[in-house]
This record gives sequence, C-alpha cells and structure tokens, in this order.
Amino acid sequence: MALGVDAGISKSEVSRICAQLDEEMNAFRTRDLSHLAFPYLL
Repeated sequence: MALGVDAGISKSEVSRICAQLDEEMNAFRTRDLSHLAFPYLL
C-alpha cells in the first residue's frame, strides 16, 4: 500500500488521514472495559 506521491495523494491528505486514524486508535485504546469479564487460568 502506497501513500503520498506514488498513490496520487497529497501530503496534506496523508496528514488528514493519519490524524483521523490517530483519533480512532485513541478512542479504541481508552474505551471502557469495566462492563466485561476477562476470565483467565493460572
């Protein structure tokens, strides 16, 4: 997968896409998991 000139996408478009992905990843990493049970074996 190519981003940038090889794909015909401008630097500003790549930056916008990356910023959006950063927001989505932050929302995923900081989501509340207290309502789930995580059983495990010792």
